[in-house]
Amino acid sequence: MLNLYSVFYLNLMFSSISEEDRVIVIKKCYWPLLNLIKRGYPIAIQPSGITLEIIQKLDPDWIEELKKLLKEKKCELIGEGYSHIIAPLAPAEVNDFNLSFGRKIYKNILGISPKIATVSEMAYSAGLVKIFKKNGYKSVLMDWNNSAQYHPEWKKEWKYHPQIVLGAKEEKIPVIWGNFVSFQKFQRYVNGVIELDEYLDYIRTHKTNGAERFLLCYGSDSEIFDFRTRRFASRVEGKASRGEWERIAKLFEALSAEKDVRLIFPSQVLNMEKDKKNAFNKIRLESPEDPIPVKKQEKYNITRWGLTGHSVAINTACYKIYENIKNIADPSLWKELCYLWSSDFRTHIEQNRFLDFEKRLEKIFKISSYKKAKLKPKNIPFAKNVKITQTRRHLEVDTKDMNVVFNIHKGLTINSATFKKISHKPIFGGIFHDYYDDVRLEVDFFSGHSVIGVPGKSQMTDLGAIKPKVENKGGVISVSARSALGSASRNQAGGGWIKKIVSIIPAENKIEIDYSFDFISPDFVSWRTGFVTLLPETFKKDSLYFSCKNGGADNEKFLLRGVKSIDKKPVSLMVSAPSSLGNTGGELEIGDNEKKIFIKTDMAKCAALPMIQFENLPKTFLLRSFFSLGEIDDTTSHAMHKQNHKARFTMSISAQKS
Repeated sequence: MLNLYSVFYLNLMFSSISEEDRVIVIKKCYWPLLNLIKRGYPIAIQPSGITLEIIQKLDPDWIEELKKLLKEKKCELIGEGYSHIIAPLAPAEVNDFNLSFGRKIYKNILGISPKIATVSEMAYSAGLVKIFKKNGYKSVLMDWNNSAQYHPEWKKEWKYHPQIVLGAKEEKIPVIWGNFVSFQKFQRYVNGVIELDEYLDYIRTHKTNGAERFLLCYGSDSEIFDFRTRRFASRVEGKASRGEWERIAKLFEALSAEKDVRLIFPSQVLNMEKDKKNAFNKIRLESPEDPIPVKKQEKYNITRWGLTGHSVAINTACYKIYENIKNIADPSLWKELCYLWSSDFRTHIEQNRFLDFEKRLEKIFKISSYKKAKLKPKNIPFAKNVKITQTRRHLEVDTKDMNVVFNIHKGLTINSATFKKISHKPIFGGIFHDYYDDVRLEVDFFSGHSVIGVPGKSQMTDLGAIKPKVENKGGVISVSARSALGSASRNQAGGGWIKKIVSIIPAENKIEIDYSFDFISPDFVSWRTGFVTLLPETFKKDSLYFSCKNGGADNEKFLLRGVKSIDKKPVSLMVSAPSSLGNTGGELEIGDNEKKIFIKTDMAKCAALPMIQFENLPKTFLLRSFFSLGEIDDTTSHAMHKQNHKARFTMSISAQKS
């Protein structure tokens, strides 16, 4: 038998649904869903906690009808959080509170607690497994397609069977597979793009002789049938044809009559599975190439909620609030922060709702702000044997414990940085033209610079000649400069400056870099800075790795052995990056089994996200990290007129033995 299961998501916080439209959505989308269930089709629904609260206020009869169907076991409840948070982009405590609030609402309003949870937007990270288990979930629903992309060792048959997912610390939880191709086929049939016989032909391709298989029939939004949002001002998203729910009913009727096909609830997948060979294998969903897999095609990735549109600014604000309340046991503050961290405010949010969001953001920031105890100034030990040398092209700072060589003809980039307690060789710096025997890499790879892409123009960089200013304050040696960014005049589109201060702190084995941006241009395509290029002669290729937190309490470690390439080239003309790391702890670790560097940032000052670039080459490699302050996709409102862009980003780089 081919066993088909379906999950309909309910989210009244859907970005482009206005508050006035919510009653219409309940009437046109949510009631037809319950009526479909009453026809006897086993269907699961997954409402966010806040969606249930809103429905309870607007249409309590709908809640009563759902409770009745759940009690009669004609429907199954799948869980999420209170809010629709992209968990790999939020701190572990926020994700914990979000799931906890969600479960309390399910219990209070519906009288039951779900055992299966969906991963919001199928944006998964290994650190989330522990949080799901802590909040009582026995299984998760996650997309197969993107998870399998970088796991060629998986058998193709596994996509029809539940597996066991391993978390960051080897925690185990069963996974039931979603399938974005399958649910998009469903949507295409309902929207009239394909006919019923075409859809049934697709379903039949998943049948096999002599084995039970399990396949997601539908696992996506309910608000898109017999209703259309107003997402794009530039074009009509599509007119809802009346009767889409009737088309769905006809589809379920046809599937019920189909030979060797059975409609089931998602929970039955775990109970009915008997294939010992292809089920319950221990696997990891993440990979170095795709640390945070997300549903659908590559254009739909984690940068959508972390780096595009207003995301960096509002994520920074949320991190500020988080820092203020993380030691305060006030559930109302945490619940409001979960609301503000909702993914829907970071995409095509309806204008009036965004204005309300900004007011609530400002209000909780004022409430949560409190006077922190003033930190006493650190007494940094005096740097010994400081020697500063400047030539026409370079400036060298040498101390007993550190050596840093700057390229003053290339915007105060770092040619080499040596942490003498860790290695007598430089750990990071520049790799220059003719180093690699690969035509793709016949360029210079710097450290410490910035690159900003502007539509229709050459990218702006701070790689021009500068006049450095050096200060030796005993324990800290600072080198600063102001670099022209693009045109030297801020009055021209693409013109402006970057002020950069590089502080060398030998006693702490640390380099701090402070960037201040001030430039005028049309909307940028990408805004990247803080490049750190590891020097291959200092590291062992076979044990290279990178590590950080992505929404969980524990670091997630990604080994690079066997990885061919990790690139951050644009996905298309509309989408400038394929992925990033969540880095929710503000600390990125890169190294091998002998030495490592820590790159620390303050997410409450600027929620920039790191990216990794890696090329595995014969006898050598390219490994570098950098931070993005902004990318583009379809959520970005493009403006071709000149705009003033200001930002400040700071990072520190330290080294340790592994």
